[in-house]
Amino acid sequence: MGSEYRVCFATLRSQVIFFDSKDYSGGSQDFPVTLPATGCTPCTELNYVRTNSWESYVSSGGSAIILFDGHGCSGKTSGRVPANQGVIQGTLSNSMDSFMLCA
Repeated sequence: MGSEYRVCFATLRSQVIFFDSKDYSGGSQDFPVTLPATGCTPCTELNYVRTNSWESYVSSGGSAIILFDGHGCSGKTSGRVPANQGVIQGTLSNSMDSFMLCA
């Protein structure tokens, strides 16, 4: 008799909110993403609905976020930084164009 094993790879709806102030206030925009069980989300473009001068962020899920100053998750990157919240450092502050949220 054989045993049947099922492996489920769950995904979670999360959101990342970017703020145009270092103290998590001011103008903001939220980006809903589907967080995979492992790895990172596909690249998310910021679209400049309000501004591209993001200075801080919070996330409802994930363990790390990777910020980029170019479209299509290209250009200078932050490397993996904590996903829960953070102040965007250095030249990425005020010039961020895309991001990936990682499980």
